[in-house]
Order: sequence, then structure tokens, then C-alpha cells
Amino acid sequence: MTNKIATLIRADLFSKKNIGTIDQRQDLINQINIARKLNPSGSKNSNTGCWRDMYPCEDIDWLINEIDILLKEVIEFYKEEDPLFSFCDSSNVTISYWANINSPGSKNVMHSHKPKHFSAVYYLQSAGTGGLRFVNPANITTDCNIDAPFVRDFTFLPADGDLIMWPAWMPHEVETNLSDSDRINLTFDIVLK
Repeated sequence: MTNKIATLIRADLFSKKNIGTIDQRQDLINQINIARKLNPSGSKNSNTGCWRDMYPCEDIDWLINEIDILLKEVIEFYKEEDPLFSFCDSSNVTISYWANINSPGSKNVMHSHKPKHFSAVYYLQSAGTGGLRFVNPANITTDCNIDAPFVRDFTFLPADGDLIMWPAWMPHEVETNLSDSDRINLTFDIVLK
């Protein structure tokens, strides 16, 4: 009998659908649009055609609560899968966030959030604005055998109200927004203490 010794690389994408009411989502969109009007240039570290700003929203406890619930599930999952991850618990975390508006024609280049433990995105206005593409870091240059395990890309096509979470070290990019409307989301970085 052959025994599996270890899983050397693994990054799972977790999601919850239809988070928040239509009114709650619209309230966040309105707050983000107001923040954009007050600070039209946004943050310095943004992609061309993308507006970004830190902490532009109020009254998002309901969303932070949903993130906490998902985070607990994700931590428990990884504790089962990776014995070295057993130190973590969800009772002491730092969550930072920012808003993104990708105008038509814009995209976010390949990047990761390596210093963090997990990243998450909450989609407010996303239908038809492009996917979130994940790439195994071993295959960023696409020179791995395409039939090898876990080397293929995965693209998540979001719907409004989707909340997704993944290990922050996973390289990802936002595809070009080919629609006529802005892609609006909130992005979260999570650090476990």
C-alpha cells in the first residue's frame, strides 16, 4: 500500500454567494463613489484605469461578520490539511481593506499579497466585468507540463454579492474589464496573530 506523505502545494478558493441585501450593496457602492469624488486620484499604488482607496466605507459590520464566519471555516479546513498551520485561530486577526473601481478597459496585473495570511474580495458590481485569474506560482511562466497536477490556471467569474477568500501568497490578476460599466469591489487582507 502506498501512503501519501504530504501535500507540498495547495491553495483553495472559498466562496459564499449572495452576501448582503441589494440595499446594503448599493449603500457601499454609493459610499465608494462619494469617496472617489472626494479623492479622485485615489491611492498611489493602483493599476492604470483603476481607482483605489483605503477604508472608504462605514457601517460594514455585517460584511466583516460574514468574513469572520468564512475565515473560521477556512482556518479549520487548513488545520486539517496542514499540521504546521495548527497554531492559527480566528479570535485574533487584523483585517484591512480597500475599495477598487476598475473602469472599462482596465485590469489589475499579476500580484500576490505574500506578507498576509489570506485575501478576500467582496463583489458589489461585477457581472460581465472580467474574472479573477489564479495561477500556480510554479507555472507563472507557463513552462510546466500542462498535464501535471495543479499547474493549470483557474478563473473565477464573480457575481454581485460574491465573497471569496484564498491564501494570500497565491498569484492572481484581474482580467480586463471589457464591459461598459465599472467593476466595483472591496478587497481584504487578513493577518492571523
